[in-house]
Amino acid sequence: MRAITVWQPYASLVSVRAKSIETRSWGTTYRGPLLVHASKKWDPALRLALRDAQRDLRRLGLSLLDVDDLPFGAVVAVAILADSRPMDRAPDARNEAFGHFGLDRYGWVLEDIRALPRPIPWAGSQGLWHVPGELEERVRMALNPKLTHVGAPTP
Repeated sequence: MRAITVWQPYASLVSVRAKSIETRSWGTTYRGPLLVHASKKWDPALRLALRDAQRDLRRLGLSLLDVDDLPFGAVVAVAILADSRPMDRAPDARNEAFGHFGLDRYGWVLEDIRALPRPIPWAGSQGLWHVPGELEERVRMALNPKLTHVGAPTP
């Protein structure tokens, strides 16, 4: 399993399914399960970005937490990375509001997005990083608490 660290509020926008395309300056051939990790650091412009996001979310009938309530340095969702392709424009209004589309940009298309019930604190990394077994186990348990360990149902 792999993971990608995303700045806030964009990581949380993915977790609430308001954003299904993460834009990057680079593409990947990886396809499969992808953890969405909210970065620990943030830019002071975050408050402005969140304000703009809140406005766009209201138009879509969605809402997001206040900046002080957003998780940082934690895994917030799991998705399937279905595609990574060059994108010079957003495919729809929903993604256009929450991505940087333009020349030399790649859209990472996320499907089957599932928010974790509670963020899992974890140190992220740059790029597309490998998920340690311990974190993968914690995510599986969070998504299916009836498991006592991977693959074994609770008696």
